[in-house]
Amino acid sequence: MLTGPWGSPVWIGDSSINSPLQAHGFMMHEWPNAKNLTFSAAHLAVLAALDGRQSAEEARMRFVAAVLDAELDRRGSRP
Repeated sequence: MLTGPWGSPVWIGDSSINSPLQAHGFMMHEWPNAKNLTFSAAHLAVLAALDGRQSAEEARMRFVAAVLDAELDRRGSRP
């Protein structure tokens, strides 16, 4: 399992998400109930990055897209 950090953190409010493992935890425990196709694509990308089938940066890009789609960036994030 690959759990190293990605190039730059994704900020959601005061939370800094620095790796696919942290993104997975956030998606499973802190994500709002509104889960859609963008969320699903990000979740699959994060899981693929964790087991080495995809790069961490691709997972980060999909995670950022899901954050923006869910409008979580309005809490002060800097994706």
